[in-house]
Amino acid sequence: MKRRLRPRERLAIKARKKYTAAEKRMEQLLNEHPSLKFRDKFHREWILSSKWRLDFLLWETRIGIEVDGPYHSRPEQIIKDKKKTEECSKYGIILLRFSNEDVLCNGQAVMEKIIKEHDEVMRKVAIERVKHRLKGRNGSRRLK
Repeated sequence: MKRRLRPRERLAIKARKKYTAAEKRMEQLLNEHPSLKFRDKFHREWILSSKWRLDFLLWETRIGIEVDGPYHSRPEQIIKDKKKTEECSKYGIILLRFSNEDVLCNGQAVMEKIIKEHDEVMRKVAIERVKHRLKGRNGSRRLK
């Protein structure tokens, strides 16, 4: 028997089929970056805790990307966006927000910010792995 979809899941499925120009450009930027760091390493319209939907999630580094249209400057939407950011934080997701204009006109600058955050997360992960290995070899000795 097929599982019944929740309303957010149905909306996400529809949204995956309907791109804004800025979302389409962001997907293109992620897929076609010369380093290929992000190709096939992200989800579009990812559902978070059955309540929120992220435009993109880089699953390897837990970085969420939101491409915000003009309605995100309305007071009620600002409040919702703040709640979404807080919820992402609870799940260890770093949420980056970019305006449609930034994505469409300044794609390189947007990618530089994403790469900077990605590299910082990967650096922290590498440090934690080294700490874990050293701790495993040397009992409870800590790396400072």
